[in-house]
Amino acid sequence: STEEVRYVLKQSKLLKDEKYAGVNQKSYLSGKNVVVLMNKTSTRTRSAFEVAAFDLGMGITFFGGTGQMGVKESIEDTALVL
Repeated sequence: STEEVRYVLKQSKLLKDEKYAGVNQKSYLSGKNVVVLMNKTSTRTRSAFEVAAFDLGMGITFFGGTGQMGVKESIEDTALVL
């Protein structure tokens, strides 16, 4: 919804402002993990996601378009593990 998009943009701005002000954000999502799934590789996009996740304290798992997801195990099984 429009309200949800505005909320996400507002939160993003707050986090970015805090980062530039030197606020330590590592505790915000400490212990959480994010999976980055990219069908097409992009160094800038991948780097942006990884830096943001690291800044917020998250662990990162990356799957690129040339990986084996869905080959040996089903995508559903992979999703359950993640």
